[in-house]
Amino acid sequence: MGQGVSVAPGLSRSGITLSLMLLAGVEGLEALKWSYAMGIPAVLAAGLYGSLRAAGSFSLASVALGNAASLVAGLLSMEAMLKLVETLRYEFLAVLLGSLYLVLSIALV
Repeated sequence: MGQGVSVAPGLSRSGITLSLMLLAGVEGLEALKWSYAMGIPAVLAAGLYGSLRAAGSFSLASVALGNAASLVAGLLSMEAMLKLVETLRYEFLAVLLGSLYLVLSIALV
């Protein structure tokens, strides 16, 4: 259900599924791992769709390089988030990152 609700504009798929799992009693790190795992099909489909759309405008090598860079960046960011959740309480991390997002979005407007 969370995946379906998250298609609404402005909602985070990961945030919705993670929040619902935490409310259901799943431990923070386990919930985060499941949230990432559930996102893999959506991210792969979006990447394939974007690659097919870009294929006419860019060379195959540049599209492949962009996809490889996206894969590496995604894996590194997931690993960093998992390490942060292992060392900090999830609630503190959510407030910290949310506050950082708000400050940066106001400062950069």
